[in-house]
Amino acid sequence: MKEIDYREFSQRLHEKASGENKRIPVNATLELTYRCTNRCVHCYCSLPPDHREAINNELSPEEIEDLFYQLKEMGTLWLLLTGGDPLVRDDFKEIYLSAKRHGFIVTVFTNGIMISEEIAELFKKYPPFTVEITMYGAERYTYERITRVKGSYELYWKGVTRLVERGIKLKLKTMALSINRHEIAQMDSIARRLGCHFRFDPLVHRRIDAHNLSTPERYRIPPEDVVLLDMEFPQRLQEFEEFCHRYLGMPSEPRKLLTCGAGRSTIHIMPDGRVLPCSMLLNFAESAKERPLQEIWNVRIKEVLEMEKTFSLECDSCRLLNICGQCPGWSFIEYGRMDRKVEYLCRITKARATALSLHE
Repeated sequence: MKEIDYREFSQRLHEKASGENKRIPVNATLELTYRCTNRCVHCYCSLPPDHREAINNELSPEEIEDLFYQLKEMGTLWLLLTGGDPLVRDDFKEIYLSAKRHGFIVTVFTNGIMISEEIAELFKKYPPFTVEITMYGAERYTYERITRVKGSYELYWKGVTRLVERGIKLKLKTMALSINRHEIAQMDSIARRLGCHFRFDPLVHRRIDAHNLSTPERYRIPPEDVVLLDMEFPQRLQEFEEFCHRYLGMPSEPRKLLTCGAGRSTIHIMPDGRVLPCSMLLNFAESAKERPLQEIWNVRIKEVLEMEKTFSLECDSCRLLNICGQCPGWSFIEYGRMDRKVEYLCRITKARATALSLHE
C-alpha cells in the first residue's frame, strides 16, 4: 500500500467529503467564546473577559456536549476549539475532555496567556492534535502595543514555555500588521529555535459585530509590502506558486454564490449556537438551539450552496479569480453586502501575480 503524508491524506479526505453527493462536515470549528484577556487592535471579535452579555449567550457545557454527539453522527473528524480565547471559559477543561471522549482530532487556538500549569498538564495527559498560539510580536513593546494589555507578553511566554517543556505539539503564528511587520522574520527565528512551525497571515478583515473595541482595517499592510514579505520566505513563495499553477485557469462556476469548501466539508458554530457555512457568512446563520445540526446542514446550508449569484462582478472574467481571496463572505464583512469586489484582496492578488509573472 502506498504511503501518503498527513497533508495529502487531509486534502484527499476533504475533497471526497465535499463531493456533491456526500457533503460530510469532516471539519468543524466551535467558537467557545468571543471573550479574551487581550484587547488586540486587529481582532475581529474580541470582548472583555467579564462581558456579561457574552457570558449569558454562550452555549452551556451540556449544549456543547449535545453538539458533539450530533457532529460525531454527521461524520466530523477534526474539531477546532477557538474564540476569542477558549481558555477564558471556566469550564474549558470539561468541554475539552468531552471533545476528546468523542474521539475528535482536537486543535486549540489560544493566545497562550491562560495556559497554566494545570492546563499544560491536562494537554500532556490528553494531548491535543496541536495547540496554535498567536505571537503578536518578537519583542515585548511590539507585542503589548498590539494586545494593549500590560504584562501580557510575559504571561504568553510562560504559556509557550509550559507547552514546549511538556512536548505538546505547538504551532506559532501571527497576523502580519503594519506595526509588527518588521518583526516577522524574528518571530520565525524564535519559532525555529523552539522547534515549532510558524506561519503568518496578512489578510486582516473588519470586525464582525457593531462593537468599536478595535479597528482591524487600520493595521493592514499595503499590498506591495505583502508581496515583499512573501519574498522574505522562499518556501511560502514556492507554496503559493504551486497553488497558482494548480488552480490558475481552472474552470469555475461563475453563477454559484459559494465556490469554496464552506458548507461542503466544513461547518462553523458560533459561541451562541448559531451555525454557518463559514465564519464570515453571518447573514446565513441559523441557531442549533432551535433546529438539529443535521437539519441545518441538510436544509439551510444546502440551500445556501445551491444559491446562484443575482449579481455580476468584474472579477467573474478575471483569470486570477481562482487564486484570489474574493468571496461573498469577505464582501459581506467589508461592505455589509455580498456583491462588492474587495479591493484590498484584489490588489494583493494582482501584486503577487506581477511578482510571479502570472499575467503573461
